[in-house]
Amino acid sequence: THAVVSEGDRTHAADRARNLHGVGGAGIKVCALSNGVDSLAYSQAGGELPAVDVLPGQAGDGDEGTAMLEIVHDLAPEAALGYASAFGGEAQFAQNILDLAASGCRIIVDDVIYVVESPFQDGVLAATVDEVAAQGVLYLSSAGNEGNLDDGTSGTWQGDFLAGPPLPLLPGMLLHDF
Repeated sequence: THAVVSEGDRTHAADRARNLHGVGGAGIKVCALSNGVDSLAYSQAGGELPAVDVLPGQAGDGDEGTAMLEIVHDLAPEAALGYASAFGGEAQFAQNILDLAASGCRIIVDDVIYVVESPFQDGVLAATVDEVAAQGVLYLSSAGNEGNLDDGTSGTWQGDFLAGPPLPLLPGMLLHDF
């Protein structure tokens, strides 16, 4: 086990799901895209993270990636981990998505927003996500924290749950269809 477990583990009932279903991420590689992993070695030395496959030259600058990987590791402690920077422009971000998928990532998460991403038509990033999703990769992007619905400042989706189609990667799970 590792030193500190995220409060999100219990909040999202991931601890109970692991025990109930006997899963912990074994056989799955989960990868993150963010600003950087500056404290990766520190987190590994402290027992917070195992080995992480960082794409060559894509460690980035900052620590949000380290934090994301710690959370992923807390929720899926047996999963292999990978990382690449989401910065360097949209073309580099898109290439890193493709490269992470090619490295074996079955789940990719990001916490980045590019203000030029159109809500009305797909750009290069959405097309790239569609491409890796067609390969069976589950891609999750943060919704952001740019306001709220009550104040009329929301920059994110908000609505009622709508059951989506089943996904082969997550059999038996009821997922939201945006």
